[in-house]
Amino acid sequence: MSYDSDVVEATSGRGEPNWEKIIALCNRIRDSIGAASMNLALAAVMRRVKHTDANVQQHALELLEACVSNCGRSFQLELTNSSFHSEVKNILASPYTDQRVSQRLTSLLASWASEFKGDQQMKSLLQFIEQLHRDGHLNVANPQRTTPQASSSAVSQSRSREDEDIQKAIHLSLQDSKSSSSSSTYPTLPSSTPHQPQPKKEVKRVRALYDFDAVEDNELSFRAGEIISVLDDSDENWWRGETQLSKGLFPATFVTANLKVSPEPSKSQKKKKKKKDSAGVGV
Repeated sequence: MSYDSDVVEATSGRGEPNWEKIIALCNRIRDSIGAASMNLALAAVMRRVKHTDANVQQHALELLEACVSNCGRSFQLELTNSSFHSEVKNILASPYTDQRVSQRLTSLLASWASEFKGDQQMKSLLQFIEQLHRDGHLNVANPQRTTPQASSSAVSQSRSREDEDIQKAIHLSLQDSKSSSSSSTYPTLPSSTPHQPQPKKEVKRVRALYDFDAVEDNELSFRAGEIISVLDDSDENWWRGETQLSKGLFPATFVTANLKVSPEPSKSQKKKKKKKDSAGVGV
């Protein structure tokens, strides 16, 4: 399944974004099944966000905002992936990125920081935005590029106020996120018992029925019989989990909640058994 051609159509042209094609594409993405499809959709959008044409980039950011708002929870969770974070950081850190693109992307990050504050599933996105802010990548209140019209003090002041508003929005959202995550989960403990342990949320654990080898970077490889801690099971087909070695997406049909069930022998176990049987026949 590829979204590239539809994404190109939705982000091409000059002037206003093609909202008809953007809405149609959002409907297609929302109706797709599985986190893998959402990952492919986000990757296609980000390829246009990294385009060399600033007009294409701005249209792509409008599409990205529409997808986050209309394509469901599975698409929103893709914003927590490290690959997405790396792409965003590279765009903001690049000296060749158009100032308008940087401002629009910063504005989106500010709105997401506000929208997802206190949302534990989106915690890695909030931490990423906070890190960008600490590293200075979200400080967009820099001098505008000089143009023949740039001498207008009214335009300059208006842009400066807009930049300051974005910075305030990010700062307040991150502050609210910190206070919400620290106070909403459990009540504040009395001062007389400062070292009393807090209750931990029970983690769902499943056992792998079959071997699974990751195809994408954001997928989780495991062997049959391995225990996996489930981090997110909101999608019917693809769950997010972690083992002692890694974390990522995996097919829900490859695991069971019954930890006592006997899994199918792994490939390596089958090979060992086959060699043992062959050796026994030869004796």
